[in-house]
Amino acid sequence: MENKRVNFTYIDILRIFSMFSVVGLHTVADNLRFYRLTTNWHFANIVTSLLSIAVPVFFMISGALILSSPKAASLKYTYKKRLTKILVPFLVWSLLAILYYFLIGYFFYGKKVNFEPTIYRLTHLLGQPVTIHLWFVYALVPLYILSPILKVLVDNMSEKTAKYALFIWFFFSSVMLTVARLVDPEIKETVMLSYNYNLDFMDGYIGYFILGYYLHNTKRKFSCDILLTVIVICYTLIFGGTWIYQNMCTDYFEGFKVYSGTFILVMSVAVFLFVKQLCENHEFKRGTLARIKFFSSVSYMVYLVHNLLIHYMSINEWIVIENIFNTVLRFVIVCAVSVILTVLLGSTKATSYVFTGVDYKTACKTFNLQYLFGRKEK
Repeated sequence: MENKRVNFTYIDILRIFSMFSVVGLHTVADNLRFYRLTTNWHFANIVTSLLSIAVPVFFMISGALILSSPKAASLKYTYKKRLTKILVPFLVWSLLAILYYFLIGYFFYGKKVNFEPTIYRLTHLLGQPVTIHLWFVYALVPLYILSPILKVLVDNMSEKTAKYALFIWFFFSSVMLTVARLVDPEIKETVMLSYNYNLDFMDGYIGYFILGYYLHNTKRKFSCDILLTVIVICYTLIFGGTWIYQNMCTDYFEGFKVYSGTFILVMSVAVFLFVKQLCENHEFKRGTLARIKFFSSVSYMVYLVHNLLIHYMSINEWIVIENIFNTVLRFVIVCAVSVILTVLLGSTKATSYVFTGVDYKTACKTFNLQYLFGRKEK
C-alpha cells in the first residue's frame, strides 16, 4: 500500500498545483480585463501564462486515475461512488451560492427582496452553473458518465490506435481551432472544417481525459531537459503572444490561453510528464508525503468555495488588487481560508461528506482536525 501511494505522489502534486493555480487565475482575472497593459496586467499575464494549464491537468489527472482503475467499468461503482462524491458537495455549494447571492443582493443593493435571480438560478441549475467557476463540474460529470465505456475502449485499444485517436483529437480539436483563433478573421473560414465532418465525438475535454490515462501508463521515458525546454518555449509563446495581440486589440485577447489551445495542450503534457518523472526518481520522506496528501485531499472543496471568497472580498473592497502585493496577499488569504474551512467542515461526520466529498473516516486519515492533531479514528 505504501509503494502504491508513492507511485501516485506525482498525481497528488499535480492536483495541488492545479488547485492553487485555479485560485490564482480567478484572483488575477480582473487585472487582465480592467488594467490593460499596466504593471498589474503584465504581472497577471506572466502568472496566468503558466497557471492556465490547471484545468487541462485536472482533466488529465481524472482520466489517469479513473481509467486506470479496474472499477471504472462498473456502472454501480461509477454512479454510487464516483458521481455522488463530486455531485453531492457540488449541489450543496451550488445551493449555498444561490443563498449567498440572494443575501448579497439584499444587503448590498438597497435591502430589497428580489426573488427573480434566485428563482432563475434554481430553475437553471441543471444546465447553468450558479457561479462561473463551477462550469468545470458540468464538464467533468459527462466524462464520469462515459468512463465505463471509455474504460472498455482503452483496455482493448492498441498503443497504435490510442496514438491515432489522440492525434485526431489534437489536430482537429486543438491545432485547427488555434490557427482559426490567431489568423485574420477574413481567412478564418478557409482553415476551418465544415461542421458536417461531425468529429464532435473526439472534441472537448474527452481528449484530455484519455490523454491523462495514456501518459500515466506509458513506460516511455523523456529527457527532463527536453520537457523543460518545451515548457519554456510554450510559456514564452503564450506570454509573448498574448502581449503582442493585446497591443493590437482593445479587449483582452485570450486566444493563447484557452484550454483547447495547442500551446496550452503541449505545455500541459510536458508539465505532466516532467512532474511524473521527477517523482519517479525521488524518494519522499514520510512527513513530506503526509503534507502532499493533506493538500491533495482538500483540493476539490477549495475549488468549490474559493470563488465565493474572492467575490465577497471584491464587493467589500477588501485588499483591492491595485498592485502586485495586494494581488498576492488576496491569493494567499483566499487559499488559507479555503483550506481552513475545508478542514473544519471535514472534522464532523455530519458535514464532512456533504461539503467536501470525503467521508469522515477518510478525512480523519488525510486532512481534518482529528488528523492534524494526531488522534486516530477508532
